[in-house]
Amino acid sequence: MTQPAPQQQPSQQQVAALATMLASTMPLAGLVAGFATLATVTKPVARRLIEQAPSRLARTVAGPAERAVRAAEPAYRAAYLLAAADRVKASMAAGKTLEEALAAEQRFTVAHLAAQDNRARAAQTVDRAAVTHRSGLLGWKAVMDGRTSAECAETDGKNFSIFDPPAIGLPGSVHPRCRCRPVAAFAGARMVGEQVQRKVAVA
Repeated sequence: MTQPAPQQQPSQQQVAALATMLASTMPLAGLVAGFATLATVTKPVARRLIEQAPSRLARTVAGPAERAVRAAEPAYRAAYLLAAADRVKASMAAGKTLEEALAAEQRFTVAHLAAQDNRARAAQTVDRAAVTHRSGLLGWKAVMDGRTSAECAETDGKNFSIFDPPAIGLPGSVHPRCRCRPVAAFAGARMVGEQVQRKVAVA
């Protein structure tokens, strides 16, 4: 009885090269396909290499908020890529071809790219607001109505720093069609995320 050939372990150089491409403009479909074929790479190794991937885009922008967003894009793209590879491998395990699995992944790719564009637009808006108000400290204003998300309602009326964007993101980028916007800082207001941090500290 013929023994199956052992699965070849990809080299760290292969994974590092793939991770570096996360900061480029290469189509995501190619990256997803590549990561799906490197199924033996553990996620911790992939994440570590991805985090070390340099961002070429971060050097081409001027505003602090946009620089922060651009510097974070490889991590966002890495998170998408790892999730996409899981979905593609699951589809192939269910009997689909790689081409079929990638076609099914297309809607996730479109959503990922739309979120990337939304973050970039929000950062540009924040940088313009910082120039207008001559301050790196800005206020967060949400549209309060029946369509306001819990996250946006929680941040309304608080302040944030353009040099250290909050974990939730920037106003206008929290979720698709986010209507939040940056305004002049609110006197005496808490920082975005401060209440959550205090709850964690008490717990």
